[in-house]
Amino acid sequence: MDIRRLNYFACIIEEGSITAAAQRVHVSQPALTKAMRTLEEELGVVLFERTIAGIFPTTFGQALYGRARAIIAEMQSAEQEIAALRGLAGERLRLGALPTLISDIVPAAVNDVSRRFPGLHVSVQEGHTQGLFRAMRRRELDLCLVYAGNLAADHGFGAQSIFLDRLVTVGSAAHPLAQLANPTVADVAEYPWCAATAGNWPVIERLLRSVGLDPPAPQVDPGGSIQFIKQFVGQSRHLAMLPARTIASEIDRGELTIIAVPGLSLEREIVALFSSGELSRGARAMLAALARYGKISADTGQ
Repeated sequence: MDIRRLNYFACIIEEGSITAAAQRVHVSQPALTKAMRTLEEELGVVLFERTIAGIFPTTFGQALYGRARAIIAEMQSAEQEIAALRGLAGERLRLGALPTLISDIVPAAVNDVSRRFPGLHVSVQEGHTQGLFRAMRRRELDLCLVYAGNLAADHGFGAQSIFLDRLVTVGSAAHPLAQLANPTVADVAEYPWCAATAGNWPVIERLLRSVGLDPPAPQVDPGGSIQFIKQFVGQSRHLAMLPARTIASEIDRGELTIIAVPGLSLEREIVALFSSGELSRGARAMLAALARYGKISADTGQ
């Protein structure tokens, strides 16, 4: 099988259409269609189901996709290694991170490492724990930052603790609860909530139950946007739970405040996952920078 056809095939699956895939790989639609017809003829099976809603993999296509992604990743790694040995290219590092880390820790760490290693090319992908974990499985990422509590004990990757992230209950600086000297759980129960980023709300529900609150259905789903949560909560009577480090500026400007209710805060460990084996120099530098800036940011939010 031609590696280019496998790459085209994987792109079609990921984009869901010939048009989008053709734009992504910079070939014409007829050429892409012909390449897929050749691949299907070589394998003797139909790889796609073409519908009005888009293109979807058949059972055969699903089976091939995982293998194709692994082959493509191995080829890219081989090309990079050979190029590095020939002195023709710098190292490439693919980093994935949670939305709550993209706004502060990751840019600081990437800037630090990029200045010290100008030949290092860094690509950054934002996602949630399970999506990042799947990307690691497909070898699309070299490192990713996730919550340790969301991982199975036998996840199969190397892991390094980066820092402890403190989540606190947040409201507008003008919120009625902000005017109380000692707000209680009963006071909090009177107000609606804005859901946290995807994957966090179940954790917050468990926390609310642990202090005797019946978790309300969140009235607003921010779609994973930390900036939206901060802006929305600052203009409404809704409450949210966010990492303390992400609201330091808003607190300084008098826009948000921490609603200090006993029991309504928690600490979550952020870990970096990486493939087993020896880490590249760039990956080691990035891990160290992430840990350093993670601690600085966490201390700022105390």
